[in-house]
Amino acid sequence: MFIIGIIGILLLGWWGLQFFYGHVLPWLFVVAVFLTCLGFMLDHPIISILIAVIAFVSWGAYLNYKESHKTEEQKADDRLMKKLDDISAEQDKMWEEAHKK
Repeated sequence: MFIIGIIGILLLGWWGLQFFYGHVLPWLFVVAVFLTCLGFMLDHPIISILIAVIAFVSWGAYLNYKESHKTEEQKADDRLMKKLDDISAEQDKMWEEAHKK
């Protein structure tokens, strides 16, 4: 019976570690990163605002660059999507005409 009790305690410990490593520890990493960023923003508000503005401007420049420098594959995809939109609009018109009658 003593051995069964030890095995039970070991199993409970193992399940506790699985719960800790599988559920608690990942959230602790997320909370640590969030609180580090929050602490930086509270300690250095001007630098944080400057970093945010630079990030938004850089993201906008990237999107603009990506839109103006499309590959041939992306241009073909855009043409295909335009054709599909036209077909869909035609089908909608046909559907409306069919229901009017």
